[in-house]
Amino acid sequence: MSKWTGLTYDVWGNAEDGYEVNNTFKARTVEGPAEPTDLQAIEIGQDAGVLTREKSAAYLLKHLDLDGDDMRVEFEDKKDSFPVGSIVREDA
Repeated sequence: MSKWTGLTYDVWGNAEDGYEVNNTFKARTVEGPAEPTDLQAIEIGQDAGVLTREKSAAYLLKHLDLDGDDMRVEFEDKKDSFPVGSIVREDA
C-alpha cells in the first residue's frame, strides 16, 4: 500500500475560454494501491476528499507518471474539462 494525498483546486475561467488552476489545497492523505486501476483511483480520490461519491461517474482520469516513481492522477469533469483535483502518491 502507498500513501496518496488529495489536492483540491481553486479554478479560474470557464468552459468557453478555458480553465486555469489558480491554487491547490491539500485535502487528506490516505492509503491505497501503488498502481491503482481507474476505479481504485476514484475511490482514493473520494477517500482523500477530492471527489464526491455522487458525481464519480462524471470524472475523467489522467494518469501521469512523474519523476521516476512519483505518480499523479488528475480528475476533470467529462462534460467541460473542468479541473476537479488530483491525488499524488507520496511514497514509492
